Amino acid sequence: MMPRKWTSEGVAHVIANPFYAVRIAPWLGTEHSTLISEDEWVQANVQLVEEMGAEEWLRLLLSVLKSEENPYET
Repeated sequence: MMPRKWTSEGVAHVIANPFYAVRIAPWLGTEHSTLISEDEWVQANVQLVEEMGAEEWLRLLLSVLKSEENPYET
């Protein structure tokens, strides 16, 4: 098997993937229904980045991904 050549898009994908920085909460990997579309999620988060700033938003995202608490459990 030939190793893949790195592209700038491939590097950006790795950098953007929090999998390489944190252990993602187990409950995030379970089957679930979505509440909004991907486009709606992106637009809402663009607004949050603008309001909070990129660094604070990224820290929030990491916090959510690492959280042991499932906000949807009753």
